[in-house]
Parts: sequence; structure tokens; C-alpha cells
Amino acid sequence: LEEDQGLLREVLNAIPVLLHIPGLAGKLFSAQKAFMTLIDELVREHRTSRDPTQPPRDLTDAFLDEVE
Repeated sequence: LEEDQGLLREVLNAIPVLLHIPGLAGKLFSAQKAFMTLIDELVREHRTSRDPTQPPRDLTDAFLDEVE
């Protein structure tokens, strides 16, 4: 399934007019949206719970140190 989605993504990049087919983009990008939602929640939780005076607890804290 992952290979099929990769191929479909490449086809859509090559022929973007296909994105106008109802439901196609939603199927392709639903997993990506779920992943990004998970990442947003993780970053939000780390922003509220981290102590900038302490060393980073994990890669998310280190990332926040870099971007802030």
C-alpha cells in the first residue's frame, strides 16, 4: 500500500490536474494529515512542559531550542 501511495503521489506531482478528482487527494493525504496532527500535539505539549533552563529532555526539546 505504501508503494502504491508513493507512486500515486509521484503521478499527482507530475499531473496536478488529477488533484481535482473528488476524494483522491483526501485518500492520499489522510495519513499525512494524521501524522502532522500527532506532531503538532507533541510540540504543543513540549512547549508547555519544558523548562528552558534545563538541558533538552529529548529531540523535540532540542528542536524547540533551535527554532526559538
